[in-house]
Amino acid sequence: FDNFSPRNHFLLPILQLSKEDQVITIRKSVTNEIVSSVRINGKTYQPKVLEKATYTIEIGEGDTPLKYFEILSEKKNKKILKIRI
Repeated sequence: FDNFSPRNHFLLPILQLSKEDQVITIRKSVTNEIVSSVRINGKTYQPKVLEKATYTIEIGEGDTPLKYFEILSEKKNKKILKIRI
């Protein structure tokens, strides 16, 4: 489903969600600019970004998404972020 596959990219942690098919929005921490926003298929997703930086991960729709701040991207990232929705 995800056709964003640049040759040089960085990874955020693997997101393991308790609820399927959530909207995941990635924002650059410094500027609050939206980097990507997708509805995932299933319960697991690992966002890709173009820069090594910190990001805010928003999960869910509407006025009250869950937010995780200052998440660092890495070239190889095996960290897992378990999220209960």
